[in-house]
Amino acid sequence: MCLLTDDIQEAIMAAQSRYFKLILAIPGILSDLGEQIPTTLIRGEEQRNHANSRERLQRESNTPEAEGWNGLMTALGITPVNLGLLLSHSLLEVEPRFRTLEIQDLFAQIIRGAEGDLVAIDHAEIFFQRDLQLDPLRILLQHSRNKVLIVRWPGVFSRNKLVYGEPHHPEYRCYEKVDTVVCLINQGGERY
Repeated sequence: MCLLTDDIQEAIMAAQSRYFKLILAIPGILSDLGEQIPTTLIRGEEQRNHANSRERLQRESNTPEAEGWNGLMTALGITPVNLGLLLSHSLLEVEPRFRTLEIQDLFAQIIRGAEGDLVAIDHAEIFFQRDLQLDPLRILLQHSRNKVLIVRWPGVFSRNKLVYGEPHHPEYRCYEKVDTVVCLINQGGERY
């Protein structure tokens, strides 16, 4: 079952108690989703109103830590891993026919080598490359069993579906049943 929140701290606490400790940070706000959410909303207070959330955002956005995705991760004490950069440099030396296997091993090494129990991943688009023949969500889930992975998802969450790309594009992916924590953040990276 998908857990949906707009607070990264709540997302981390929820993910720590799950088998797959994956948090997908996706642009958006809860009010945009309306009544279409057959997921479990996790909130500190059931009746927290939208005005309080906006006041909190306004207060927090005035701090230097709240400037985008990197600022949000810095506030948590995490340096995001630029996955695309690390993997693409490593894969240049690998024959194309072996890249699918090698990318999974390299990703596992990156996760194991990261300090602490929280790992922030950015630029995960490399997993969607058609020639690698990967299932991006499955790889992220598999590697989130021992550490909490906070992944900046390069797509959208709409109508209880996790989507990457456009339907006509060869890298298009749509996941209807997502067993993960989804944390909605605004376009700049700050939470609502």
